[in-house]
Amino acid sequence: MVAHRSAKYFIPMLHTRLTYSRPVFAISRQYTTTKTTIFREIPEDAPLRDVRENLRQLGGGSVELTMNHRTSIAYILLNNPSKKNSFSGKMMAELADIVDALEKHVCDSEGVDGTTPEGVKAVVKTKEQEDIRGVILHGASETFCAGFDLSVARSHMLSKAGGQQMSRLMHNTFTRFHNLPLVSVAAVEGYAIGGGAEATTACDFRVLHRDALVRFVHANMGIVPGWGGANRLTRLVGRRNALRLLGTTEILSAEQALEIGFADEIASEDESALASSEIFLSRFIFEDPESALPYLKQHSSGGLNSTTEDASSPPPPMHAPESLRGLKQCVIATDLEGAKGLAEERRVFVSLWGGPANLAAVSRPPSKSKHRKK
Repeated sequence: MVAHRSAKYFIPMLHTRLTYSRPVFAISRQYTTTKTTIFREIPEDAPLRDVRENLRQLGGGSVELTMNHRTSIAYILLNNPSKKNSFSGKMMAELADIVDALEKHVCDSEGVDGTTPEGVKAVVKTKEQEDIRGVILHGASETFCAGFDLSVARSHMLSKAGGQQMSRLMHNTFTRFHNLPLVSVAAVEGYAIGGGAEATTACDFRVLHRDALVRFVHANMGIVPGWGGANRLTRLVGRRNALRLLGTTEILSAEQALEIGFADEIASEDESALASSEIFLSRFIFEDPESALPYLKQHSSGGLNSTTEDASSPPPPMHAPESLRGLKQCVIATDLEGAKGLAEERRVFVSLWGGPANLAAVSRPPSKSKHRKK
């Protein structure tokens, strides 16, 4: 899989015209203080802005947004290879920042709690910015995501307050991401474990590499999904399959995922899941996806084989963005009752987080906890 270019731009530069296929929202805030990181147990009803900033100081890694306005596809990269792209608190905050930015771009709305990331208000919206139609969530270094970084959990977040803050922010972030008026695809390479498996359910579709493995390991950790994954999984695969996957923590292969309706497509042998996801999204973007394939390959940000087509050639006819976004909003409207189920899922998660079973699981060596194979 070919990763995106990793050049990072500070947010104040967003007032300039956005260029093609380059990271435009790669959060990389540096903390130069020498003070010990302190995770504050803030009130349960504290503004999500405060929860986000409290988590931002925990751990490393990054989450990066790239917008390719030639193909109308945005890319969100989970970038923490040394931890199998596990989410740190910092990455959770950055993903929330990116969802804010996407809401601002495609909805012209403010982020959670009426705030926007620093500098986003300075963006001058252009036709190119308004034309983004799809988004791909993927991981660096040929793996998707191994869930929550357990080293961060052990160091800072095994209290009930820590679990409540994390769950509250991630529920909000993934729900807002799921409800974006964009068609979203999870491009799954390698492992999608625990919270990583939950993240795939926040997307409209899932394209898996043929060697990809998905596993909901929460029961082994003495908890239930805390980011909305149980609710969304049940809607995807039905009650019986969801209960089996969650209760037995069985490993789901790409073929099995396709068979039960979890996966929508398996990448071909000579393509990465990211490249296949671009082709998958092209069906929603271009009026004639087959004839648009050479253009898509020429301007790909995801590793599709390039062609000799003139880079200055005009794009093939595309579906109107307002039509596609309107269709997504109609589908979202059918999920309104799901909010009650998400609230109950978060309540149960918080009641179990930091409990005896969870503490025992987190204290085990990595080979004997969530990463062990059956």
